[in-house]
Amino acid sequence: MGFWSSLVNSATHAVHWVSNNAGNIGDAAKVVAGVIGAAAMTEDELAAEGNNILPTFYSHIVKAEGKLLDAAKDNLKSPVVANDEHVKTVDLPGLWPSPGGTIDDPAVIPGISIDINKLLVLKNIPNNLKSDDGQVRDVGESIANQIFNFSRAEPIDKDSAIFKIPVEVLHLGKPFIGGGMVAYKIPLGNAGSFDAWHSHVRLHYIYDDAAEKKFREEKLALAIKPSPTNIDAAGAYNLTTISAQWNGSRGIAPQMTAAVQKVVDDAKGKVTVLSHAVNDGTRFKYQFRTAVSVGPAQVASQLSTALSAVLPDPTPENPLPRMPTIKVSNVQTYI
Repeated sequence: MGFWSSLVNSATHAVHWVSNNAGNIGDAAKVVAGVIGAAAMTEDELAAEGNNILPTFYSHIVKAEGKLLDAAKDNLKSPVVANDEHVKTVDLPGLWPSPGGTIDDPAVIPGISIDINKLLVLKNIPNNLKSDDGQVRDVGESIANQIFNFSRAEPIDKDSAIFKIPVEVLHLGKPFIGGGMVAYKIPLGNAGSFDAWHSHVRLHYIYDDAAEKKFREEKLALAIKPSPTNIDAAGAYNLTTISAQWNGSRGIAPQMTAAVQKVVDDAKGKVTVLSHAVNDGTRFKYQFRTAVSVGPAQVASQLSTALSAVLPDPTPENPLPRMPTIKVSNVQTYI
């Protein structure tokens, strides 16, 4: 799935995933054909293709993506806003292999919330909201819990397999995110399995100049402040890439900045952090430049210890995600 945690993005990958995971690819192909108004392949047509259903199935998935886009434009329209407000619209087509958790507990899996947060971060949309009482909300989680609640689904028309699920996220009593998702279900045909959802998510971010200014200030506050270094610019050094993967986004960005800052400050010049970081909403990646006497495991351990020190105690109003998984993904020594 590459960048995405649970989303299968692009028609090519969707066809590959369904063909590998459907118990009966023919049943899945019939559903997709019906969505675009085409007939399922006959036995003669299959024989003419050497019984290979893949080319036709791919062409139908591509057409279904176009139909979902049109349905999203027609059914998930941009909201009417005040004169001082702006709207940013973002789209995410793809296949969700398993929107539910288990048969006994059909909750939205964490990977979906993570992917919605990734979309927000990629498009420069806040993925955390803080209320007046200090409570922080995970926006990706709020959206995912709405658009994957099938009890809220409505068919776009009486003869269509495509359904729509709206989303509305409010902040301080005002609309913040609108839009929703259009989708149809592809049966996987395996005993006890969920259907996959072929969908198009369309979200409308509503903001004014004051909100945008506040968002820029919050991002600026995440920058790591440089500390004095004892690393000889002309001498040997290590370059260690470390990532921290969280299971949610609620209030973690400031904590990550504080932890990395603590690692740098406590190292007394033996550790610096390069300015180019990666933050996709729940995964934070940093490159640390260290003296050769400071190994990658030591930096990872220091980051974990720093996080334990800076994380506030969770409260019912502000529950924090569990500690992240910290990994060293790349190490280079320069001489």
